[in-house]
Amino acid sequence: MKNYFTAPGLVLLLLAAASCHKDNDTQPSGKLTGKWSADSIVLLGYAGDQLVESDTEHIQPPDYLNLEFKSGNSFTINNSSQGSEEHQSGYYEIQGNTVLLGGTAEDPDKETYSYQLNGSKLTLHATYTDTVSNQPLREEDYLYFHKQ
Repeated sequence: MKNYFTAPGLVLLLLAAASCHKDNDTQPSGKLTGKWSADSIVLLGYAGDQLVESDTEHIQPPDYLNLEFKSGNSFTINNSSQGSEEHQSGYYEIQGNTVLLGGTAEDPDKETYSYQLNGSKLTLHATYTDTVSNQPLREEDYLYFHKQ
């Protein structure tokens, strides 16, 4: 089983979670508030418009990835993969169907995820782009959760 810490999108999510300063005091979305447990992570890599990599990780016990959106716009991530545990916390902001994670006065960058709710299911989606040797590259990350 792969170590979830090496998945680029998850690593960025965990880095964003290290934030410890509250930038915005907007009210959290009541629909997101609560504890979410990840079922799977899908990473898709594109060179131009061509899919060149696809990786799906199903998260099964004893491994876990839990995300909790709390009132007061704070969140926590608890993650265990292959016996290695990680615990992070930070702040989030809701803008429409987008959730921004992290961001401090010293480092204002926030990770942006679109989200979709379907009953007790939550999907987080992030897109990352880059250019290497004049070739446009794009990574699409999907994190699938169910409400605990």
